[in-house]
Amino acid sequence: SSIISMFTLLQSGELWPSVEFLQQHPGCLKEVLAMSLASAVGQLFIFHTISEHGPVVFTIISVTRQLLSIILSGMLFGHVIPTKAWFAVLVTFSGIFYRIVAKSMISRKEKSS
Repeated sequence: SSIISMFTLLQSGELWPSVEFLQQHPGCLKEVLAMSLASAVGQLFIFHTISEHGPVVFTIISVTRQLLSIILSGMLFGHVIPTKAWFAVLVTFSGIFYRIVAKSMISRKEKSS
């Protein structure tokens, strides 16, 4: 991904302005490196979760995290959460749990056969 990012920065003409910015603000380099490390570690957790527990569990974790972020944002910053957003959350979780139940029923049938 570093090579792709470097190529994209070169193509867009943003590489040198980015380097100049970091030279002018050396304190940002530490934060950029920390964010890059956090992103890489996050990708490892995603890979591990999907390979050990499957994509449905990862989807549940991801949607739950996003839901908690929305709720905390509403509580901490007073953001209003529209009814349509709550409906979208309900539909999303309903679909996920339907898939879990359906998969469970299929595996029970296979075991009983």
